[in-house]
Formats: sequence, C-alpha cells, structure tokens
Amino acid sequence: MRGPRELGALPLFSIFEPGFLRDVATLQRAGRLPAGGIVKLYFGGDLQVGLPPTPTALEAHLELLAPIGLRRGSPPPPHTPPPCVDRPFGSRGR
Repeated sequence: MRGPRELGALPLFSIFEPGFLRDVATLQRAGRLPAGGIVKLYFGGDLQVGLPPTPTALEAHLELLAPIGLRRGSPPPPHTPPPCVDRPFGSRGR
C-alpha cells in the first residue's frame, strides 16, 4: 500500500487554536511537510473555541506563520470538486 507521499497527497490543516499552528510550524521546521499543503484558520466567535474573528486575531496567526516561510494564499473557489479517487472507499484494491 502506498503512503500519502508516494501518492502526492498534500496535507490540509484545520487550525482552531494557535497551538495547532505551532504544531504545523514544528513539522515544517523538521522538513516533514511537502510544498503545497493548506492551512485553514478558523475563528471562534460564538463557538467559544480559538481566537475571536478580529483583525488582531488574524494578525496573531499570520505572525506565527511568518517565521516558518508559509505564505498567505487565497481561498479556493466555491464548489471546488473533491480530488478523484481510483477506487471506491473501503475497497482493498481488489
């Protein structure tokens, strides 16, 4: 069975707390992340999770991203289709 690197899969990180972003930074500094991965920042608001949705909170996250060389991108277009899969979920390649 091939792993994510052999398949060319890219990581997607959902960041709900600044500590999660520190984990991504640790992986990046260790050379464990391929180029092209995505980091999505989520802000708490009424959910009482993470930082509130304010410009100051965004700047805090961007400050954590800056030293590790991750660049700010733009969001994907809406209704982006999922990547194709060569066999149905749950099959074992038979």
